[in-house]
Amino acid sequence: MRRDDREFDPSEGIDELDAIAAQWTAKWQKAGGPEANFEDIKRRDEYAALDAIVRQLPVGSRLLDGGCGMGAWTVHFTRRGYPTVGLDISKPTVAALRGLFPDIRFDICDIRKTGEPDNSFDLYFSWGTFEHFEEGFGPVVDEAFRILKPGGRLLISTPFDNLRHSSAASLARARNVSPTKNK
Repeated sequence: MRRDDREFDPSEGIDELDAIAAQWTAKWQKAGGPEANFEDIKRRDEYAALDAIVRQLPVGSRLLDGGCGMGAWTVHFTRRGYPTVGLDISKPTVAALRGLFPDIRFDICDIRKTGEPDNSFDLYFSWGTFEHFEEGFGPVVDEAFRILKPGGRLLISTPFDNLRHSSAASLARARNVSPTKNK
């Protein structure tokens, strides 16, 4: 598994999964934690695609949010009548979500080995998580298809550096650069 901030280095003296969990825990805490991050998901890029698929499912269909982060999608669809399980590797984030939403299921989990029974979910969605595995998509996709019901759907996204993302990143870097004086 790789981290977004740098390659995994075994000489750090920390387990690979623990290193990934620490990276994401720090990211979620910096963003204010789950309670600070429930902006309107209907404005997110993925919403139109996912909502169109969910609307085709009968109410009560089971959904899985693999790499749920701060849980907004899990909470949203569960409250709409689609019991959704949120999986994430960050123990503090999942603990916070369980405290905030005791009626919604959040589990600490490596999505390559969910522990879920075969044929459990009607829809599995995951935003920007499947690409984090050094060995490639194979193990995580195999697990996804194992736990999906026959005819179930898998919807994932992976980062794509398009013009909009590149421009936003450039502007963010420019704001953080202090001007230097010519001598």
